[in-house]
Parts: sequence; C-alpha cells; structure tokens
Amino acid sequence: MNEQILKFWVGVMVVSTLLIVGILILWLGNTPAIFQKTYTVYVDFNDAPSVTPNTPIRKSGILIGRVKNVELLREGGVRVTAAVHSDVDLPTNEVCQVKTSFLGDAEIEFALPPGVQAAKKSIAPETVLKGKRAADPLAAVANLEANLSDAVNSVSGASQKFADTLGKIDTILGENETHISSIVQQTDETLKLLKKTTQFTSDLLDNPEFSEELKAEVRQLPQTLREARTTIVQMRTTMQNMDNTMGLVDANLRNIKDFTEPLGENGRGIVEQIDQSVRRLNNLMVEMESFGKSINSQDGTLGRLVKDDELYQRLNQTVRNVEEISYRIKPIINDVRIISDKLARHPGAILRDAVRPGPGTKGLPPSNETPGYCPTGQSVWQR
Repeated sequence: MNEQILKFWVGVMVVSTLLIVGILILWLGNTPAIFQKTYTVYVDFNDAPSVTPNTPIRKSGILIGRVKNVELLREGGVRVTAAVHSDVDLPTNEVCQVKTSFLGDAEIEFALPPGVQAAKKSIAPETVLKGKRAADPLAAVANLEANLSDAVNSVSGASQKFADTLGKIDTILGENETHISSIVQQTDETLKLLKKTTQFTSDLLDNPEFSEELKAEVRQLPQTLREARTTIVQMRTTMQNMDNTMGLVDANLRNIKDFTEPLGENGRGIVEQIDQSVRRLNNLMVEMESFGKSINSQDGTLGRLVKDDELYQRLNQTVRNVEEISYRIKPIINDVRIISDKLARHPGAILRDAVRPGPGTKGLPPSNETPGYCPTGQSVWQR
C-alpha cells in the first residue's frame, strides 16, 4: 500500500478519535457548563468541608449548578460562590446545606424545611445567603459508636444489678424457707377452697330454677337501674331544696340576729319602759275602776244624773230653755249687726234721722243699691 495513503488513513483515525473523545468530554464531563447560562449566588457557611470549585449544587437530587469559587472570610467562615442555572428559580425560604458522603465527597443542596410551602418570591442574583452544614454521616457513626459503648456499659451494669438482685432473692428464699412453705400450704388450701367455690357456683348455675330466677332478676335489672336513677334525681332535687331551705333559714337567722342584737344592747331600757307602761296601765285601770264606781254610786253627780229621773228632766228642761233663749236672741244680734254695719257705712245717718225721722233701720232702703238690703226690706242675714 502506498505510504501516503497509509498516513492519510492514520490521520483520519486520529482526527476521528479526537472528535469522539471531545464529544464524550462534552457530554460526560464538566464542559457543558460552558454553554449553560447561569447566575451567581453567594452562600456563607461556618465551615464547608470538602467543598471545592466545581462541587455540584443540587435541588431535590437534580444538578442545578456548580461551585465557582471558595474563599475564607476575614471575620470567620467560608463564602461559596455558586453558579446556578438561569432556568432554575430558588424560593427565598429554601435552606442551603453542605452534605458530605461516606466517601468524603461534598455537595451543596437547596431544600425546603419539612412542612413548609415554597415562597412565591425567588432568590435574586448576587444575593448573599446563609447556609449550614448537614449532619456528617461519619460523625454520626462515631457518635453511634460512643452511644453503643455507653449502651453496652449500661447493659453490663444492668446485668450485674440483676445478678445482685437474684443473689438477694436467693438469700431471702434461704432465710425464709419455712415461711415460704407455710405460704405455699396456705395457697394450696386457698386454691382448694376456690375450687370448691367454683364447683358450688357451677352446680348452682346448672340448676334450671336458679337459672330462670337469675335471668328474671337480670331482666329486671334495667328497670331497677332506671328506678335507682330516678331516685337519685329525686334525692338530688331534695338536696337542692334542702340547700335552698337552709339558705332561707340562714337568712332568717341573720335577720333575727340583726333584730336581737339591738334588743340585747337596749334590753334593760326596753324592760324598764315596759315596766313603766304596765304601771301606767295599772293606774289607768284603777282610775277607770274609780270612775265606774262613781258612775254606779247614787251619791255622786254622775250617778244621780244617770239614776235620778227628776234631775234628768230638770237638766233637759234647762237645755231647752237655753235653746229657746238663743233662738230668740238671734234677731236682736242680727239687728245689732245691721245697725253697726249702717253706722260703719253711713255715720251721719243717725243725726239725719234725729232731725228728720225716717222708717228706721227696718224700713226700706233709699235705693236698691244700699249694701246689705234686699227689696223686701229683709236683711241679708235673715234671708
């Protein structure tokens, strides 16, 4: 074969191999990130073990970016520069954690806290977040080893205590063997008695008559319970009534106390006043008795007035005379009243009548307008 043709085919193979390797590197390596648009997010950690540039960033197990840079902060801690795919939205309430596998590989994961819904607002580019470190499996295994060691020691201690307890029980059983035998014997007798009781109960239940009576009593049991419930309700009502009654009695006793306390404080004065009232009543009764005796006595004025008919008639005649005199003196009083009224109204009428006699005070008035007279010549008093 021609050497040039051989070199040509060798060159084609080399170029093809390089193209295949390049394609594999692009698909399987980290080179595709060059063609993926990203935005930067900064995450501060207290510590970020095994985190290096190109460490994967995942969300729900899906790769969403890689670490671009890791730098130490002057004030302490680590700042990780994360390049997140531009088509991925990270809610503001997601938590960023650093996770380490058993082999020491690290990855950064964004995840929501349990039971929390994703926020509507997304993390903006160039935002500084606060991350935390997830539990280290190796540290958990180390702690588990320490806990297992403690558990083994606890089991060993418990076994030793259990052995000591068994030894104490053995000692107690050896020292109280006689008592234990007595207890066993009493237990055997109790079991025999229990057996007899069980047998008696079985025979009793096997009796048809007793079974029927027992069934009847059981059937009546609901009615009895209802009656008992009704009785309890009535007793409760009675107790409430008694409570109300006791309250009324208590109120009455307080009222009586309010009445008796002033009575006790002023009791001596009240008794003295009652004594004086009784004495006055006694004197009044004595005087009424004397008055009654004087009325019943014929020698007294009232007695004679009551029992002497002649004296009564005279007294009655005197009253009639006084009445007749008062009846006859009434016109005179009326005339005097008229004269005094006329003098008060016309003081010169007396002198005029002395010079020129007229009809007198009982004559007709000069005109109908004279006060105190009417056209008939009678006075207003007489009318």
